[in-house]
Amino acid sequence: MTGIDRPVELTDWPNEVVTFLGTVNNVWIPAQGVTSTVYAVETARGNYAVKLAKGTLYSGWLAREYNVLSSLAVTQIQTPRPHVYTRRDTALVPEGWLVMDFVPGQTLSNVLQQTVDLLTRGILLHDFGHALAELHSTPAP
Repeated sequence: MTGIDRPVELTDWPNEVVTFLGTVNNVWIPAQGVTSTVYAVETARGNYAVKLAKGTLYSGWLAREYNVLSSLAVTQIQTPRPHVYTRRDTALVPEGWLVMDFVPGQTLSNVLQQTVDLLTRGILLHDFGHALAELHSTPAP
């Protein structure tokens, strides 16, 4: 595991998320981005990523991410499958919660930083460019 390994209180999570996940065996916090908190969740039936975005702007972006991933789920493009999106208004700020398939691995930038062979780097960048071109050729939802 990477990131932070600390207890997470599922009682603070929305019912829709907890109900979908079912029996949770383990929760860990992988390396984070900026716009949301990501939890990696191991359950009895598989591994999921749970994203929490706080505030109107970031929860709106998360709702759009859910819509885009839902649209891409019916294509041949390999993306995490979204399962649940819910919005919750708290006393402080709105929260967006997204449950999707957990995809293990490293970011392309991390792999490139560790790869010194120019041919391998070229193959990685070519494959990324091909995937990006396929994504951009898909009609917007």
